[in-house]
Amino acid sequence: MIFFPSYALMNHSYNLWKSEDILSKMDKKVYKEPQTAKEYQNVIKNYYKSVFDHKEGAILMGVCRGRVSNSLEFRDNAARCVIVVGIPQANLTEPRVILKKDYLDSKTRKLPEESRVLNGNTW
Repeated sequence: MIFFPSYALMNHSYNLWKSEDILSKMDKKVYKEPQTAKEYQNVIKNYYKSVFDHKEGAILMGVCRGRVSNSLEFRDNAARCVIVVGIPQANLTEPRVILKKDYLDSKTRKLPEESRVLNGNTW
């Protein structure tokens, strides 16, 4: 498993590895999480076939907070290694994130200018 912080970075990495001929040198099939539900079922089915039926193993590229990270059960050999490439950005519209930013902003406003290290936007 390789998890990326965004579809854009995952697709960029996949395309770079393909153009540099890195994918063909891997001894495992590489599957990439699609953005559509229709393609998703087919990709996951083929991934599981590679892992469980053919026992050849595979690499599954997914996105943090995407379908792969939230809906699959990684039992037995389904995920023997997990690599996380970067940390996804916080969802800025999530109520907890808004509250945290407001809290940090209110705390830093009370401090002298030179002590304002971590305001809401910096966090």
